[in-house]
Amino acid sequence: MHNTTKIGMIIITFLMIGLSGAFSRRNLLKLAALSPWLTSGFVSASDPIVSLERIIALEWRPVELLMALGITPLAVAEKGNYHRWVVEPALSHCVIDVGLRNEPNMELLQRLNPSLFLVSQGFGPDIEPLTRLAPCFASGFRDAQHQPLDAARRDLLLLGQRLNLMHVAEQHLLEFDRELDILAQRLRAYSPRPLLLFSLLDSRRALVMGHNSLFKTCSPGSA
Repeated sequence: MHNTTKIGMIIITFLMIGLSGAFSRRNLLKLAALSPWLTSGFVSASDPIVSLERIIALEWRPVELLMALGITPLAVAEKGNYHRWVVEPALSHCVIDVGLRNEPNMELLQRLNPSLFLVSQGFGPDIEPLTRLAPCFASGFRDAQHQPLDAARRDLLLLGQRLNLMHVAEQHLLEFDRELDILAQRLRAYSPRPLLLFSLLDSRRALVMGHNSLFKTCSPGSA
């Protein structure tokens, strides 16, 4: 698809949303998803069709994004540590472990013949050798314009578009928002007081969720 056609589609969509007065956060995120030709996730006429059964995720964040769309990855990196630190969503025993997140087994990756790699920007292996095997979809935990939760919502929509599963991504976000509303009601009694969120790493160490964490976006009153 020619770039002028892409731009025209975005402008038309922008005008339609503007005329309807529906400048909600969700619609703005949809607009962002319609313009990923500025990012690595754009679907164009020249993009190969992605086999949903052959997607490999080389970092844990994109594993969660993919599984939010109802797709189980063919393989992941550091599967054992995923079970230890991420836990949910649980990985099937059929998912293959391809080694370290920053240094996966390239020979194994080649043998698996992936249709798409999911990687995280700023962490993991060099993307250039991966692109010789399959296209890469890169996403980032945060950037100058997006806090972690907003970045995750954006990337879920972009990945949904890349895999032709936008309707699944939108439904997941609707259910997520409903769950947040329920949790907000349960925590309302604590709202006048600071809330400290932490996770125990072992008997001597804890991981504290601070102002730049994912949970800060969800709960502005947290520590």
